[in-house]
Parts: sequence; C-alpha cells; structure tokens
Amino acid sequence: MNQYERVRLAMAERSVREGEEQIARLSETIKVLERRGNEMAAARARKLLKDFQCDLALAYADLTVFRADSRPPELRGG
Repeated sequence: MNQYERVRLAMAERSVREGEEQIARLSETIKVLERRGNEMAAARARKLLKDFQCDLALAYADLTVFRADSRPPELRGG
C-alpha cells in the first residue's frame, strides 16, 4: 500500500469514527431534550440524527471500498 492509499484509508477510518461519535452525542442530546419536554427541538435533532446515520453509512461504504482497493489483486477475487 502506497502513501496515498494509507492516507485515504486513514481518512475513511477517521470519518467512520467521528460519525459514530457524533451519533452517540446527538442521541444523548435527544434524550435530554425529550426529558425536558422540548419536543420541537427533539424532533429537529431526530431528523439531524437520520442525516448523520446516512452519512455514516456512506463513510462505511467508502471504508469498505478503500480496504478492498488496497488488497493485492490476487486477493480481490472476481
């Protein structure tokens, strides 16, 4: 794996990690808003959470592709 591929892989891994952290923080925020009875803010946060989850799914897909691309041709199959 060359330096460019290592950087791409590291960036994809970081995106996944940061996405997971964002989702965890936002989930906690939603719980707090619901406990406080602030349904409007909780509803907006839930919508944002869905967006974050979609972004995380894309980051996972990128990571999977980058990992597959970095494998030697003889191990890629197909």
